[in-house]
Amino acid sequence: MADQIVITEKASQAKDVRAAVGSRYGDILPAEGHLFDLLEPEDVVPAWKRWSPILLRPEGLYGTRPAMGGNKARKLKAIREALRTAKRVWLATDCDREGQLIGQEILEHYEYRGQVMRVLFTAQDSQTIREAFGRAKPNTEYARLYAAAVARRQADQIYNLSLTRTATVILGQGARGVIGVGRVKTPTLAIVCKRELEIRDFVPIAYFEVVATASVAGGQFRMRHAPKDRIVRREIAETVVNAAEGFEGVLGVRVEDKRQRPPKLHDLPSLQKICGSRFGWPAAKTLEVAQEALLPSRFSRTFSSRSLRTARMDSIGPPVPPFYLIRASNGFFAAGGYALFTAKEARCFPETAFGFVYLPPATLLARQDVPASPW
Repeated sequence: MADQIVITEKASQAKDVRAAVGSRYGDILPAEGHLFDLLEPEDVVPAWKRWSPILLRPEGLYGTRPAMGGNKARKLKAIREALRTAKRVWLATDCDREGQLIGQEILEHYEYRGQVMRVLFTAQDSQTIREAFGRAKPNTEYARLYAAAVARRQADQIYNLSLTRTATVILGQGARGVIGVGRVKTPTLAIVCKRELEIRDFVPIAYFEVVATASVAGGQFRMRHAPKDRIVRREIAETVVNAAEGFEGVLGVRVEDKRQRPPKLHDLPSLQKICGSRFGWPAAKTLEVAQEALLPSRFSRTFSSRSLRTARMDSIGPPVPPFYLIRASNGFFAAGGYALFTAKEARCFPETAFGFVYLPPATLLARQDVPASPW
């Protein structure tokens, strides 16, 4: 048996990790979301089986039990058997608190006492995953993240169920069904209801804006006076008009130089979002194209920072694709980030778009629906 294993949150994640690191860190075993559910109130206190308006808070925490449904039982059994001999576990679940809970609750339930390393990554490409394993930290450093997830789940169990039972017993007398109360759906419903009431109660109010026509040497232009606090009294608007009417003099002009940092690079989720809205691509299509930026292919070509500074994009070859995806590997850009440029932006990339910063080695990737040999 292997002396170390990798636990992922789902099968697709296990597939990506396996493609990135193989079996270097042991067998890769996927969970299926939460493999454990919390006990029901009546499992903790039998008297709580009868619904009543009380606080369902036990002396300690609600315990856990194996979850049912899907392939959860089979996957949990595989992980449980592997933990018997594993001396080290690599937790490669999602990097948020829920991912921390999904992985660590398995170890807590079976009282695993070996070494546990936490692997955090936000993108699913092979290079990002390999780098994440290389900088993995002891899981003890994320004890607060796990505690926050446990607190969130226990609070949901206590207050959601208590309030649901209370609302059903008191407010639902004579009605069939359950009046559900939840941490997410109840505030969301309140926001929707509040907005609907505001719309129904809205009363239009007339207000005034002052528009002036100014004559200058080059012609005329219009200026509008519309303060944030709208002018609702005619006499105030007329006062402004009288003060401005017939004015002659120099108009004040203020010019300010401001610095704006370049936008942050996309990680895979944000790249999938922008490609979905701009191109209509599904998430799988964006992932496929993004991974092409990491692998040599007929659609990609790698340039060094020096060649980018000296060569014009339009001299590389015909024709220029409509978009370029740039996968930066080091230097100014954070490793593992993506940037998306139009063809026009890509043409001026060396001199204009990012001429004022150090350009790291990067891979420029054309969209896959362009001719086979864009270079």
